[in-house]
Amino acid sequence: MNVANKLQLLYIPATYWNEPTSNFELISKGKQLPKKSSFFILWIPSNQSEKELNEHITDTFPGIPINKLLSCKINLATPNHLSETKKKESSSKKIFNIISHIGKIIPISPATKLLYQLEIIENLDRSRIHYSNSIKTWALLTKLVFELLNKGQFVPVLEPTREKLYNSQWRLILKSQYDSDRFKSILNHSSWSAFCLPINIINENGTMKTNGLWHPSYLYSLFLDSIGDYLIRSTLKKSKFQTFDEFYSSEIKKEVDPDFKLNWDYKFLKTLIKQDNSFQVDEFYESILPTLIQNWTQSALGFQLKYDFTLSLELKYPEEVEEDWPLKISLSTHDGTKSIPLNQLWEGHELKKELFSNNIKGDEQHLEIVLRALGAASKIFPPLKKAFLETIQNEINLTSSEVMEFLKYPKDLLIQSGFNIVLPEVFTLGGKQRLTTRLIIRSKEDTKKKGGLTSVLPSIFDIDSMLDSKWDARIEGKKITEDQFNNLIDSNDPLVNLHGKWILIDQNDVESLRNIKKFQVKNYLDALKLGLIGKVQLQENGAKYDVIVEGELNEIITRIQSIDSFEEIPCPSSFNGKLRVYQEAALKWMGNMTKLNFGLCLADDMGLGKTIQVIAFLLYLKEKYPKNKGSILVVCPTSVLFNWYREIRKFAPNLEVILHHGPNRYKTVSEIPEFLKAHRIFLTSYGTIRNDIDFLESIQFSGIIIDESQNMKNYASQQTQAIYKLKSQYRICLSGTPIENRLLELWSLFNFLNPGLLGTRKEFQDKFILPIERFQNQEAINDLKTIIAPFILRRLKSDRSIIKDLPEKNEIKLTIELTEEQVLLYKDLTEETLLMIDDSTVDNRKKKGLILA
Repeated sequence: MNVANKLQLLYIPATYWNEPTSNFELISKGKQLPKKSSFFILWIPSNQSEKELNEHITDTFPGIPINKLLSCKINLATPNHLSETKKKESSSKKIFNIISHIGKIIPISPATKLLYQLEIIENLDRSRIHYSNSIKTWALLTKLVFELLNKGQFVPVLEPTREKLYNSQWRLILKSQYDSDRFKSILNHSSWSAFCLPINIINENGTMKTNGLWHPSYLYSLFLDSIGDYLIRSTLKKSKFQTFDEFYSSEIKKEVDPDFKLNWDYKFLKTLIKQDNSFQVDEFYESILPTLIQNWTQSALGFQLKYDFTLSLELKYPEEVEEDWPLKISLSTHDGTKSIPLNQLWEGHELKKELFSNNIKGDEQHLEIVLRALGAASKIFPPLKKAFLETIQNEINLTSSEVMEFLKYPKDLLIQSGFNIVLPEVFTLGGKQRLTTRLIIRSKEDTKKKGGLTSVLPSIFDIDSMLDSKWDARIEGKKITEDQFNNLIDSNDPLVNLHGKWILIDQNDVESLRNIKKFQVKNYLDALKLGLIGKVQLQENGAKYDVIVEGELNEIITRIQSIDSFEEIPCPSSFNGKLRVYQEAALKWMGNMTKLNFGLCLADDMGLGKTIQVIAFLLYLKEKYPKNKGSILVVCPTSVLFNWYREIRKFAPNLEVILHHGPNRYKTVSEIPEFLKAHRIFLTSYGTIRNDIDFLESIQFSGIIIDESQNMKNYASQQTQAIYKLKSQYRICLSGTPIENRLLELWSLFNFLNPGLLGTRKEFQDKFILPIERFQNQEAINDLKTIIAPFILRRLKSDRSIIKDLPEKNEIKLTIELTEEQVLLYKDLTEETLLMIDDSTVDNRKKKGLILA
């Protein structure tokens, strides 16, 4: 859908809608908004009618009560050509049109609840709502707010409003590099529609235009601060301030006396938890309080991201080992694309206007911001005072001992405070002069076996002991001994002079590398996962190290990553039909992957013949391995049980098929030999599996086929737990929708197919579900795709290669007249339903159900 017709979401701060530029007008009659209130609006760039806007909202958010939302008109800026252009492109200098748009107002409280719970994972294969970039942006920011609050990352501040009067506020802080990077990622991936508030109005030939938008970093930071403050105060209100009231009971009693001088701490804390956030300086000794609080919070706040620029400290490697280290100081954008040397900041540099536009009021404010940042940085690392003791300098020199001190703790504290730290290239992760290591995984012995289906590998459950792994520590690409490695990580100095060169021993690396001795490759599938990703992480948010796979495991990984590398498998001669080209590809995939004893998911679109492809595969196994022991168990919903039976009889009459369903099915131990006959197929239902699991779990099947495997999406259900207990050499799941709602369903599926490949449920939750569902972390998305890609084959009817291979679609319309009896029954039912709809005693929800029925 074109962005012009997509529903958009925009945060409107009180400072915008109260100023003339917004030309804000409340359409809903008899309603008023508090002057200090901020809110969200839903709107459409093509500026359709209110009725059409309502329809878009209902389609996108069915749960929103349209009739309760206030309507408004407000000036918003749009580019000449509407597209979901990302921030980097949209923020360049251009002229925007200003148009008065119709919008629907959503108050902060329900909006934050909606956005926090919103699932915004992109999945083109599923019929689900695809939200606009602006909705995703504000959803990600809302999730970030709750994450920061949950981690306690907020501080109190006092903002001056006029002489001796301040407003207290809770302000969120991005304490870790991980949080800062998430904010920057949201910032850099957002489109103009998420921050399209004009900074001014230019009348050009009777048309309203603007030459700039509110800077996204400024608008997003306002949102973080205002929502964080609102949620903290709401939480405190729910707790009824019991502790506060008890501690300040005497102050509360005396507050009614106008002559009584209240203590400053009581006044300050009161403004932080009550509705009225005004702090009045009444006494001389209280005048120092705002400055003290600002100095106290400055180190925590650091260089705030809302300015879209930061103080950069770039350490340069000395030309000679004995020389000092240059440290360059500049002001740069967060993405590092533009910078100003510090000493040129007050010399009218052209870039200064762009850096400070739309987020700082007045040219004089930037001086205070930068100097405060320098002051905060120098408290963390005192040698930085050299940059501003006499004149402002853009470069200072550090001794080797100062560099060592800088790299110990100040570097990380400065990063946490929002400063940009750039190390010499040789010290960056993977740089030549940085201690690093890699994990090498290899096979202990030749794992190949001969004969039968297991001609390549034994079962994945038996191969664990055949793997060996070790760590290979290196500096400058050269291997070092274990003793040298231990001495380096036990060193307290971040820099070590080794063979006339400085080697960085980063403390973050050391903490991570010390976990090497604890780290173990758990099993074969864990080794496979590490080999597929090619990286290993020893601690949360820590560095990632290369994984090198050697021997047969490396050969297997190379093979399964490309279906083209598989051995060709012709359609079985006894197959009573003809496979299409894409179905032959699936046969080749299943045949080769099951030789490696991997569990598979054939996830073709509905109607592409998953059942036929599996039947051809079962015939191939019978022809290829006629003496292979064990039968095949096919589990499917009861509704398709007899369809499977008919399809097998039709396309593979040579296969023996038995219905394991109903009262006459096998149930006793003496009948177990019936399940051991080669290539015999047992068809059963999910319900039968659940009831017979105590009997069936004792049988070693050759293979298990699970049809409509989305039925086992709930890992905790009795049905899924029963399927987990089944034993077989290979496992195949069939589903047109392997994931219907949440990523946990994928784990439930793979916990059956290849248990351990995605780790434990908690590991999967931490490494993939939280980063992907909450923050759309691209690295986590890519890693998960890389791991599961070899084991899922998914083709859609819309794929060009598939469409060419499908027969023409034929539609035949048949008109059938109702019999007289059917007409009477239909008439009676209609009249009865209409009477119930008109009946005032019937619940409204039930009436809606009757209409839909």
